[in-house]
Amino acid sequence: MKVLVIENEYASLKNSFDFANAALFNNELQITNVEKSQDVSLDTVEQYVTIFIDISLATKSLKDGFGIIRDIIEKNDTLAHKLVILTGNNNIEEKIKENKLEKFNIKIVYKPISYQDIASAIRESIEYQQTK
Repeated sequence: MKVLVIENEYASLKNSFDFANAALFNNELQITNVEKSQDVSLDTVEQYVTIFIDISLATKSLKDGFGIIRDIIEKNDTLAHKLVILTGNNNIEEKIKENKLEKFNIKIVYKPISYQDIASAIRESIEYQQTK
């Protein structure tokens, strides 16, 4: 199973992703990290079971996480169930409304992120896909 993590500070989250993979997914996850919006290939996003997106990417990124989310949803809005927002911002629900994304019910995981949060998000995404 492929997981995409769009995060410019992935090193601070890597241990949680690695532990979730080893302890709960028998190392069956193929985790790919991308640091900048311009490195996200919209042609391949459908292959991922879950896509974690940091909202505030580095200044080297042309778009923030909301820009990437809009791009993915514009390509195929049925992919919204795969999206997980990574954030340390407690006002994220307000920002989601400002960006007119609330109808997509995108899962939010708050930093610092735990391996349980990662596993839960991935499992929810898998379960959703199995019911469709």
